[in-house]
Amino acid sequence: MPNLSSIIAPSNVVTSTSTDTLTNKTIVDPKVTINSSGGTARTAIVTDGSGNLVFGESESLVIPAGTTGERPQNPGTGELRFNTDDTKIEQYDGSSWLPVPGGDVDVASVSVNGTEVINNQGELKNITNADNVVVQPTNSSPADAATDIGAAASELTLTASSYGDLFGGQGGAQFQVSTVSDFATTVIDETINSGSVNSYTFDISDNLTESTEYYWRVRYFDGDGTFSLYSDATTFNTAATFAQVDTPTITSPADNATDIFEEPTITTSAFSTTGTSDTHESTDWQIATDAAFSTIIYESLDDTSNLTSLDVPAGNLQEGQTTYYVRVRHIGSSLGDSDFSSDIEFTTAASFSPTTLGQSICGGFYMGTICAASTCYYLIVAPNSTGCACCQWKPVETITSGACSTVDGFGTTYSVLNNSTHPAGNWTATRTIGGFSDWYLPAIDELEVFYNNGGGNGPGDPLPSGEDFNCEGFFTTTVVWSSTHLNTRAACYLNFNDGVTACDAKPGCFPTRAVRRVPI
Repeated sequence: MPNLSSIIAPSNVVTSTSTDTLTNKTIVDPKVTINSSGGTARTAIVTDGSGNLVFGESESLVIPAGTTGERPQNPGTGELRFNTDDTKIEQYDGSSWLPVPGGDVDVASVSVNGTEVINNQGELKNITNADNVVVQPTNSSPADAATDIGAAASELTLTASSYGDLFGGQGGAQFQVSTVSDFATTVIDETINSGSVNSYTFDISDNLTESTEYYWRVRYFDGDGTFSLYSDATTFNTAATFAQVDTPTITSPADNATDIFEEPTITTSAFSTTGTSDTHESTDWQIATDAAFSTIIYESLDDTSNLTSLDVPAGNLQEGQTTYYVRVRHIGSSLGDSDFSSDIEFTTAASFSPTTLGQSICGGFYMGTICAASTCYYLIVAPNSTGCACCQWKPVETITSGACSTVDGFGTTYSVLNNSTHPAGNWTATRTIGGFSDWYLPAIDELEVFYNNGGGNGPGDPLPSGEDFNCEGFFTTTVVWSSTHLNTRAACYLNFNDGVTACDAKPGCFPTRAVRRVPI
C-alpha cells in the first residue's frame, strides 16, 4: 500500500509521520496528495466535486498486470488489468475478460459505439459512410506492371488481400479488367458470390489480347451487399504470343460425308501447342443433332483413352439419312483446354445393314463380311477411279514382321504397312475417298471373300460396270496385292481371273485396291 505522508483537509493540514493503511476508509477531502517514500510528490488526485477522481495531464495510472492464468478468481464487473500474455488491457464485463480497443486493432474485433468505430489503422470512422464498413482490398498478384502474361500459362489468377470488415461476413467480390485506367469499358467484369473469395482465375486467350496493357481492380462486399472501395488499380502486360493448346481439326469423316454407318470412327489432327510444350492429357468429343450443339446425343468428356480417334458406340446414331454434327477439343496437362474444333456434319446411311452385294454405301460398294479380332465387319470396296493404283508391295526383298494375318488387313496396314517402306499399304492408308480416311490394303482372306461373292471377271459380278475388283480398264494383269506377307522374298496376291492365291516378289508392281470395313 502507498506510504501516506500527508492529508490535506478543507480547513487544516494533518501530517502523519507513520505508515497508515487505508482500509474500509472514506476520504471526503477535496484533495488528496500521495507522496513517495522519499518525500517528493509523485501523483496528485483531485476530486471534481462530483465524486470523480481527476489525474493531472502529465500523470499516468499504473494498473494491475499479470498473465492470463493470474487473472482474479472472482472478478467484478468493470475491473481492469493488463494481460502480459496478450500485451493488451482487458476488462471484465461480468462474464468474461475482453480486450479494450486501442492502437492497431483487428477490425473483426472492434467495438461499435453508436455510429462510430475504430478501424484497423486506429482511426475513428463513422459507419454511416458505407466505404468504412468493408475494408478496401489491395492487389497482390500479378505484381504491378508484370510482363509476358500468358507466355507460359493459359490461365491467369488475380489475387488480392484477404477480406476484412467490421462484422465478419463476406458476401463476395467483383473483379474488373480493362484496357483503360478509368474502367469506362471492361473486358472482364465478374461478380463472385462467395463467402470466402479473394482471387479469380480465367482463360487468357479467351478474354485477353496479345501484346496489350491491362488494368485490374477488385472490391469486396459483405452479406448485406455493402461494397468496399475498389482496390487501387495495378497493371500487367500480355505476351506477344499466348501459350495454348492448338485447336484440333477433324480429319475423318470428311465434312458433309454421307452413308455413315452406326459406329463410325472419328479422328482428329495430332495434339500440338503454341508458345510452350505440353502433354496431351485427354479429349472432349461431342455429337449433336444441331450445329449449336444444344441437343447433344453423345459425348465423351475428359476421355484419356481416345485421344485422337474415337469409335462411336452403337445405339447413338440413327439410320435413315439423319444429319449429325461433331466437334472435339484437346486438353493439355498444364495448359488446359483448346478451343473446340470447327464442327463437321455427316449424314447416316439409309440403312445400317446393307442388303445387296454391290450396293453403293459408305464411300464404296458392299462386297461381303468377314470376322477379325473377335468382331465381324461389312467389307466395302473403293471405286476404281479413286481406289486403284499400281504399287510395289515393298521395294526390297526383306522380312516384314507383323504382316502375317490372313483376315485383318486393317490391323496389318495401320500397324505395319502405313509407311514409305511399304508402298502398296501406305498408298491405301493415305486415301480419303467418299469422305472416309480409313481405307486399307485387304488381307488375303478378304480378297477371297470378294472373289467368292462374284468380284472376279466374268458374268455375275455384283459390282457396277467398270468396277471389277482387279481394276479392270486400268491394268492388264488380274492379280491384286494383299496385306499378307509370306516370307523374306514374297507377299501374297489373288488372281481375280481364276481365284488362285499365290505369292510373288515384293518389288513387283501389281494392282492395289483400297477397301474399308464397318462393324456389323
